[in-house]
Amino acid sequence: MTTMIRDDGPDLDLRRELQPTLGLGPVEPLSRNAVTVAALVMGAVGLGAGLLFGVGDSLLDESAIMIMAGLVGVMVALLAATRFWFVVVGMFVVRASLDALKLGHFTNGSSALDPGVVVGLVFLAAGIGWLIAQKRAGTLQPLSGPTKWFFALAASGTFSAVGSQNIPSSLGVSLKIWAGALMVAVLEQVYRQNPARVKAILAAGAASLVVPAIVAFKQLTGPQQLEAYLEVSRISGTFVHANPFATYLVILAVVGLAVRPHLTRWSRVAANAAIAIATVLTLFTYARGAWIALILGVVVVGACQDKRLIMGVVVAAIAALLFVPSVSARLSDLGKTEAIGNGDPNSLAWRIKYWERLLPLTEENPATGIGLDQVLERSPEKLMPHNSFVQSLVETGVIGLTALLGLIVSTAWVLRDVIRRLKPGLPRGIAVGAAAAATGWLVQLASENLLTQAAIFWYLAGPIAFVLAMRSSLIAQDAAEAAAEGDATARHDAVGGHVEASTLLEPTLLDAAPTR
Repeated sequence: MTTMIRDDGPDLDLRRELQPTLGLGPVEPLSRNAVTVAALVMGAVGLGAGLLFGVGDSLLDESAIMIMAGLVGVMVALLAATRFWFVVVGMFVVRASLDALKLGHFTNGSSALDPGVVVGLVFLAAGIGWLIAQKRAGTLQPLSGPTKWFFALAASGTFSAVGSQNIPSSLGVSLKIWAGALMVAVLEQVYRQNPARVKAILAAGAASLVVPAIVAFKQLTGPQQLEAYLEVSRISGTFVHANPFATYLVILAVVGLAVRPHLTRWSRVAANAAIAIATVLTLFTYARGAWIALILGVVVVGACQDKRLIMGVVVAAIAALLFVPSVSARLSDLGKTEAIGNGDPNSLAWRIKYWERLLPLTEENPATGIGLDQVLERSPEKLMPHNSFVQSLVETGVIGLTALLGLIVSTAWVLRDVIRRLKPGLPRGIAVGAAAAATGWLVQLASENLLTQAAIFWYLAGPIAFVLAMRSSLIAQDAAEAAAEGDATARHDAVGGHVEASTLLEPTLLDAAPTR
């Protein structure tokens, strides 16, 4: 059974909905042909540019990137005004390729004209406008607890600018968290109106792997550039560093693994390909945190769906240790105790000492921290904290750390409840995939800089927002059943025990008619 996808609801013309407020004249939405052409051009620009720059094409200098950033921004803005849902799906396809076009680099942040930043800013404006349109149309549903905590985390990033020595920088970085929170809020509302639209997001997430994978395989087979302190060549795809690339790959791999039993024909073939590619590439990022995240994610899927996967992950791990020497070499360096510093082969020991030096900075402003991105600017090494808990405490204070912990706990509670209550099928498969991806993300918080990774937030939002929407449906179903039971009891008392069967019918989550 499937749900019809209506042209109203999430695709409401923002300008038409906001016309009474903004005083706009009559507006005709773009024709479907125009939307299709514009979407294809936008996708081609984003994917093509990411591919060319990712493989090192010298034709793309900073001027060309700035022009493309402006072009992509204008196209996204125009499309968002009439076909917001198309824009959201398109963003999922191209977002993973845009970091290859950064004008900044990993250690000194982003330029305001990076295509990824431009797309994020346009989404912020369009997403807020869309939510306002839903409010005016009377279709905006109350936000879930995890979404509220996510917005609290974003707000703490903005508040952190109070104690920042570079207020514009801290405010700019906080927008990345706002973009992540807004994506969760938007998708949660969309899924409540039409749960079947999660299929488009899952497909877009799988499609987003194409360009990063092409670039990564070229890096893997091309001239090897060894990292001095690792003695291995790490692939990063279209991302600015191997670690966030690995986090992205883990999300795709475990979500694909969880949903593939519920797919058929070509969709299952595509899922199998995405799982295989993402898993292999994760291995060659040499990101140890991502390796652990992938293993735990597969264990979560196995525990919830097929326990044979647990034995499979054990066999695969042993095979990697035996047949890929660089894997065992990457793990063996944890026992080294050589010189402390940026080039220390024992990166874990260096990170622990780095955290110990950062934590006293909290004393400057315990409530709101020293400001987002300020560890990068103020530390002699010019390096991020490599621990999202330390980063949230130092840069956003007790308020930010509380919001982060609230987000983690509330999300875990919702995931557990939904997985426990849903029957086997695609919705439960998505919930299991969301739990596996969230587990991997949580594990990596202790060793990676994920607090302001907008792209990671977006790809996590796809399945997690669906779980949040499903829990709202389950709560509504509980209320309906309680009301029906109360009516049945009253009717039983009135007619001497006769109960109408129609009062006991249960609604089907994915077959309910979408609301405007």
